[in-house]
Amino acid sequence: VSVPEAKAVATLSALGRVCGLRVTRDASFEIVRDFMQTTAHDRAVSRVLRRSRAGEWYRVLQVGRRASKSQLKAAYRRLAKRCHPDKTRDDRANMAFDHLRDAFDLLSNQVQRDTYDAKLAHEDRLAREKRQRQRQRVAQHVRRIALRCARAALGALARVGRAALAALARLGRVTLARIRGEV
Repeated sequence: VSVPEAKAVATLSALGRVCGLRVTRDASFEIVRDFMQTTAHDRAVSRVLRRSRAGEWYRVLQVGRRASKSQLKAAYRRLAKRCHPDKTRDDRANMAFDHLRDAFDLLSNQVQRDTYDAKLAHEDRLAREKRQRQRQRVAQHVRRIALRCARAALGALARVGRAALAALARLGRVTLARIRGEV
């Protein structure tokens, strides 16, 4: 018996005493287990529906992309027990079970799975390229800010005096050259 189950049984027994009902310990355990199992099944139904809406068929079955047929079958059976309409009171169980079956059918058919994997690889490549473009934009923005700061510093230093200006101008030119060359 898990700690949450034990706490729930104690609470249910105390509630029964307060209400003047006689609830046996075995009946309390049965009620609590049924409730906890039902909520776990309902969560599984919600998870399957949420992931199937996104078209994440590997995540629907909770397997990796390199899962073998036996792993797919075991995952399908495990989830089918949780999402089966006879096992849960959730009204969406039929739909979740259908989505689960669709995911298994798609991934167990090698031709469809190859097509789906190619689609995922293409989406992954596009996402990588998008991240790379974002990094390049950020780098360009940082370069522009650094150049503005260097120019502003040179302008401020020019007002300080001619002797300091020559030394600082050299430093500024070196800094600008480094920024332009490195970034």
